[in-house]
Amino acid sequence: LRVFVSALACALVLGGRDSHTDRAFVVLGPHVSRSLAPAPPAPQESHQSKIHNDGHATDDGGSSLASVPLSFFVSPTLPPERCSASDADIVESMRIESEMEMKRVAETIPRDAPTRLIRSKDQLNHDDITNYLFDCDGVLYRGTDAMPSASSTIKALIDKGKNVFFVTNNAASSRSELKGKLEKVLRCPNTLTDEMMIGSAYVAAQYLKSKLPNEYPNSSAKVHVIGTSGLCGEIMSAGFDVSGGPDSIDAPSGMSRDELADYSFPEGPIDALVVGLDNDFNYRKLCIANVLLQRNPDALFVATNLDAYDLVGADARHLPGNGALVAALEACCGRTAVNVGKPSPVLAAWIAEHYKLDAQRTMMVGDRLDTDVKFGNMGRMGCSALVLTGCTTASDLSKLFNKPEDGLPDADMIPTVIFPHVGYLDTTASR
Repeated sequence: LRVFVSALACALVLGGRDSHTDRAFVVLGPHVSRSLAPAPPAPQESHQSKIHNDGHATDDGGSSLASVPLSFFVSPTLPPERCSASDADIVESMRIESEMEMKRVAETIPRDAPTRLIRSKDQLNHDDITNYLFDCDGVLYRGTDAMPSASSTIKALIDKGKNVFFVTNNAASSRSELKGKLEKVLRCPNTLTDEMMIGSAYVAAQYLKSKLPNEYPNSSAKVHVIGTSGLCGEIMSAGFDVSGGPDSIDAPSGMSRDELADYSFPEGPIDALVVGLDNDFNYRKLCIANVLLQRNPDALFVATNLDAYDLVGADARHLPGNGALVAALEACCGRTAVNVGKPSPVLAAWIAEHYKLDAQRTMMVGDRLDTDVKFGNMGRMGCSALVLTGCTTASDLSKLFNKPEDGLPDADMIPTVIFPHVGYLDTTASR
């Protein structure tokens, strides 16, 4: 049956181009993959000269981005997933899509760039890496669909005794909710634990505990939240009194000058204000949070992440992220939030201390340059791996490497290695 499904999926592959957007796409059965940007032009010789001859990119301070030996990496062959025919179509579509994008990347990146493109058939030598940090959306799954070989990859690493963690900037879910989704999507019940889950909501709560320790023997510290019930739950579980959070359905969204002037705020100070992504964010919430920070200048101001946007739709539309909400509040309150999500050094330090990890034996696997790759590099991890199943495309990498003549690539955003999808880490993969 597996052979038949794989053959059927391959037979259904069609290619095309959207005449309105000039973006390539692939179709498998009834499923349409996310669109692929057209291949960027080959880099000019003058651009390549900005990558140093020793194979390293340097920032303005002259710091060097360490590389990892080529023998460290793999390009395994991938077995069909054990799933239904419709799921097989989706998995095969994502696999083909990422392989196509990899070809575009190979045409984009200068040959002497410090990033290694993994396309060989050799197996990965996992001996040099003990800890694997995985971003989730865009790496292990897309929506509710698992990425190619994502399930077998995670299971194989755990079976080999590796430390596996899931690090996400999504603050909408608690650790238990994130674990539940991963177990369902990856089909690995009774395999994962809460300790493997490193969500920005949980980290925000732990950060508050470290900054507000036992200062209130007779009452809990008070935290105002912009965000979801999942974020509120994590903060309450850490022992704090929480205000704010989701509004009722009939709550007003605006606030006039007179209403704000007469608004009755709760008595007593707040000790912290935390901002997480809130799809119902509005002017009223902004006004209330701004005055709370104005009245409590010593209160902690914390952001679960500063993500600018996420991608949605077949034409990769930008959905504003939590960074937009935080920026709005920063603009009116005149303060700068402490970011506890990727790529913050606050998060890297907390992970290293809490889990006692050796950064040099750690690999960060993600789909974004500005959060995942930058987090791995700024945290001085042994490897920052980029997969091509999420936000980053060949066009993005072209912009990164092919800087104008007066600039060099941002070394913190240069991945150590690039491979099409997370299945390239599957130690059990074979043709």
